[in-house]
Amino acid sequence: MALRNAKGEWLDPRGKAYPASMVHPLDKNRDQTVEAIVRNALALQERMKKEKERYHKRIAKHIAYMEKKLQGERTGKGNIKLTNFSGDKQVEIKINDVQEFDERLQIAKAIIDDCFKRWSKGANQNLIVAVNEAFDVDRSGNVNKNRILGLRRWKINDPEWKRAMDIISDSLNTTGTKQYLAIRVRDGAEGAWKTVNLNFSTL
Repeated sequence: MALRNAKGEWLDPRGKAYPASMVHPLDKNRDQTVEAIVRNALALQERMKKEKERYHKRIAKHIAYMEKKLQGERTGKGNIKLTNFSGDKQVEIKINDVQEFDERLQIAKAIIDDCFKRWSKGANQNLIVAVNEAFDVDRSGNVNKNRILGLRRWKINDPEWKRAMDIISDSLNTTGTKQYLAIRVRDGAEGAWKTVNLNFSTL
């Protein structure tokens, strides 16, 4: 339902109030359509979160059962992959490190820029484009980690360039871990695995 003030008047994006009788039927119908879809989607999202928690708990329960039966404990924090008896269904938990660059990354960028200035017209234009694209930020202000690390593949015999690459490597820190749940199925034991798509937008 659209936002309303204490008088029950409808509020537009600027906060301007309109009596309900003044709101066009088309606007009312559009509002009802959007509100209904979003309300349902939020409820579905919450159900999916709870289902995901149940999946993780079920896997943890199996691991605990396995440890009890084998009289041992699972070591490490690696991935967990479970396949059914017939080999056509699979559940996997992937555990990836979360890595971020610290403030030293900007120092490396400044050194690289100085390299381009020194090299002047002798600078490889493809390299310049690759560097600029690597350090571009997305809408959230984040850089593309793989593109920046990919710069180290360029074999350039320049002490300052090498120093910048070392700084880039040193500036990458592991800040935590993140778990991903993958559910797969296939036709028979020899078919190709297909991930069960739970991304609502791509169905």
